[in-house]
Amino acid sequence: MALLESLRQQLRDLLILNHGDIKITEYPNLVSDGRELDLTLGQLNQLIQQIYSEIDWRPYEIINAKLELVFRKGILTTDQFEEIVFLVRDSVNRNIVEQYIISELGKRNFKPREVNHADPLSIQNKWMTDSIWLEYKESLIEVEWLGEKANTLGKLGDITFNNKDDAKYFLRNGNYLPGLVTALTKSASKADEFARIIEEEFDSEKRYLRILYKLNPNLPFRFEDELYTDVSVLLQKACETSRGYEALLETYRKGILQIWIQESDPTIAVNLSNQYDLNSFLRFLYKTDPRLPFFIENQRFATPEALADYAKKDFSIWPAVAESMAAKNIQEWFIGLGKEDWNDQISDSYAFILHTKYYTEPEIRLGMVQALFHIINLLSDKPRLQIDQQRVQLLSINGGVTVNHRIHINLKNEGYVKAKLYFKFLKEGISLSKDILEFNNLEGKVIENIDIIIDTVLLQKEELYHLELVVSSVYEDIVIPVEIKVVFPKKAYITKLALYGFLTACYFGAFRFLLGIFTDYKGWLVHNPEIGNPDDIIGASPLLSFFLFVLFILGGIISFSLVKKYEKI
Repeated sequence: MALLESLRQQLRDLLILNHGDIKITEYPNLVSDGRELDLTLGQLNQLIQQIYSEIDWRPYEIINAKLELVFRKGILTTDQFEEIVFLVRDSVNRNIVEQYIISELGKRNFKPREVNHADPLSIQNKWMTDSIWLEYKESLIEVEWLGEKANTLGKLGDITFNNKDDAKYFLRNGNYLPGLVTALTKSASKADEFARIIEEEFDSEKRYLRILYKLNPNLPFRFEDELYTDVSVLLQKACETSRGYEALLETYRKGILQIWIQESDPTIAVNLSNQYDLNSFLRFLYKTDPRLPFFIENQRFATPEALADYAKKDFSIWPAVAESMAAKNIQEWFIGLGKEDWNDQISDSYAFILHTKYYTEPEIRLGMVQALFHIINLLSDKPRLQIDQQRVQLLSINGGVTVNHRIHINLKNEGYVKAKLYFKFLKEGISLSKDILEFNNLEGKVIENIDIIIDTVLLQKEELYHLELVVSSVYEDIVIPVEIKVVFPKKAYITKLALYGFLTACYFGAFRFLLGIFTDYKGWLVHNPEIGNPDDIIGASPLLSFFLFVLFILGGIISFSLVKKYEKI
């Protein structure tokens, strides 16, 4: 009977210590005791269930609830133990409570740290976790720093944070702080870490921050007169305004922001690099939080779509956008958004625009901004051109003249584009007034006029010339058939012949009229006895006749010169 009671007590203790969950096969000594009582494994399990139902678990639930606070703090004080004993005093014996608590502490890596009792496993021996034990040992030592007492490195950090100016003064050399670190940590190597920072860091602000966050990485970060303990919150707050963004960029470029992050948040610190330029800053920013906005010329853009929409309405931002693309700033944003394929398209667009040779270097950048719109949104309209003539037929051009035929080209929708004009099957004597056109609705450049210039002198008469006028841009090629035929100018020829015949007659008539006035001659200067004879004048005045002859010749020469000038011969 005594053996059965002993077995029941052992099973009861195991159930309590294991919160009611045991496997009898893991305790061969109890199985052996059961066999001596002629109990099979099945009967032992039935006995366990019976004992489980007999136990009053409520006191242990109270104990477990109190122990949760102990587990969080990492230390069990004698006051806490006495409080637990008091709470269950009517249900559980003190020794059983102590055994139960010690068992639970052992499961959570608590160990007795001070020998205050002959039994090393006594509850009086200050049970703590390893980390709390280190803090506890540090708390036993006190040093003075900047007029205040500190017993931990963290407390040294607090004092340093609250007394910045004094701290920067005393951190000018290693005569002060390293000795205090040695006293608190009993570690020369730990003190040497601080001594090296003081010795190697010449910038007083960075030296102060490196020391500060090595002492206590949990301290907040001062930014724009506010304190931050969370890196993500700081980034979000700073990027709410362009002023905050610029200030954040400046702290990054100086290496100040990195000091705090490296000590306070190792998870985010992996996003940092050893560079301090804008691209490395953007890379860090969007690796940490891809939802952060992008800034160009103090303009804040939450999404690439917002950037495209704004640029389509304000041409003044195009150079800045182009510069950002050239410096690969926007590309870092796209990488953060997981849009690496957009960067590939940017590279392809640049190579294509460069290959066309339509654009000068400044114009290539504007063309890349236009290309960016379609990379961000494939469905956005591309700038296309419209020509007022689908076909040009000039089939009755009179020869001997230069003809200009005007064509109007306008921008059909919004955007920036350059176009090159040229003829397929080019013929000498046919040319264009312009061969490069530029369109931009944001600058009012929406229409261009070009002339097809035809020098008929260089073309064969009555031959039909077939050409194709090509208007080519990076977005389209428009081909316009052109037919030209030069004909002999019969009507013009007859008109000119009649005109100059009349003018010649007038000239001779005027000459004869003046001759009659000066010589009182009534004849017609022909060898006809009835109407006159030129010899009558020559015989009467040879000198006058000579002058009249010279005047006649000069009149013809001057008339010929005037005709050449007028007709542009």
